[in-house]
Amino acid sequence: MALALLVGTPWPPAQAVPRGDEAVVEQVPARERDRTDLVPVPQRAWVVLRGHGWGHGHGMSQYGAGGAAEAGLTWQQILDFYYPGTDTGHAGGEMRVLVTADTTPDLVVRHQPGLMLLDGAGGAAALPAGVTDQWRITPTATGTVLQRRTTKGGVVRWRRDRPVAAGAGFTAGGAPVVLVTPSGEVGYRGRLLSVPGSDGRDTVNVLGLEDYVRGVVTREMPASWPAQAIAAQAVAARTYAVRSRAGAGGRTYDVCDTTACQVYGGAAGETAAGSAAVSATAGTILTWQGAPALTMYSSSNGGRALGVDDIPYLVDQRDPYDGWAPNPNHTWMRRIADDTLEARWPAVGELTGVRVLSREGGGEWGGRVLGVRLVGTAGAVTVPAAELKAALGLKERWFTLVGARRRW
Repeated sequence: MALALLVGTPWPPAQAVPRGDEAVVEQVPARERDRTDLVPVPQRAWVVLRGHGWGHGHGMSQYGAGGAAEAGLTWQQILDFYYPGTDTGHAGGEMRVLVTADTTPDLVVRHQPGLMLLDGAGGAAALPAGVTDQWRITPTATGTVLQRRTTKGGVVRWRRDRPVAAGAGFTAGGAPVVLVTPSGEVGYRGRLLSVPGSDGRDTVNVLGLEDYVRGVVTREMPASWPAQAIAAQAVAARTYAVRSRAGAGGRTYDVCDTTACQVYGGAAGETAAGSAAVSATAGTILTWQGAPALTMYSSSNGGRALGVDDIPYLVDQRDPYDGWAPNPNHTWMRRIADDTLEARWPAVGELTGVRVLSREGGGEWGGRVLGVRLVGTAGAVTVPAAELKAALGLKERWFTLVGARRRW
């Protein structure tokens, strides 16, 4: 039987919660397990959570954008809601994208019609057909060279073709260059360059801003969603990229291709719906005081966007659109085995109770959690909510403790 919190029971007053990476271990005060705001946890139990949202909750909710578009808002109105007070501007130029899938020490591409070598010193040369199926740029003891692959008697060899400079690469005119990686082949528009990197060498895709956004927009948002939502995503992605480019400093790339930046799939990431959204918003970015805005976005804010201090257009506000029917992240449930918590925070001993210490305010249950307290037979541990989220893979810090129930 679930042990639910009483409706209307006030949350405990805000308390100081550690902000570092380590939980704080304390002695259990006398009779703490009798506190009314503590959820008792029996042996071999599930701790049950109900939560809202998925991601950091700042800026645009992607599901919220879908709901807003379905409610009749244009892409301009969607962006005005999620980034209030921003202006529109225009941007162009090229992007340098770190291709994280290429983890090899060499830049390897498949031969194709029109393939050109960029020698790293400003020169370009057509690569002949019929001599190889793959080319690679690789470092050697005597410098960086271009090699071609040959196969004879089932034996694969790489033969030296010519020396090249650091930063050499390939282009194929208007066609995508086919990159060969450990996980497969992917086409990239523009140029693929082999540049010095933190681990020796990186592959960087240099291409026009609009082509880049085409490879992002429907990797970040499904192509089947309303067109106005996809257009809003295109502007948010373009703005994020331009801001990242402006802050690249001495890096050899402007942005990466994963969720650490925003997901970019090369030419394979392009769709008709995404290309239409990019064309409809061509070059448009959001600005604040003349500079590209920080257009943060995440899957779902759970019905309330979370503000960011000192960024006036990333505001704390209720989001009436995030509850869009297709959104599985607006409200979610999660159960966690008591022994999972005991293994991660062994200082508690055998877990006997859990309670929320403090919240940020705003929204159901008092808003997103700042910290929790795990109580056990050996002690108590105060855990920052960010640590709890990362350790347990929670979708968000916005949750309530429904109760605990036995696993048998």
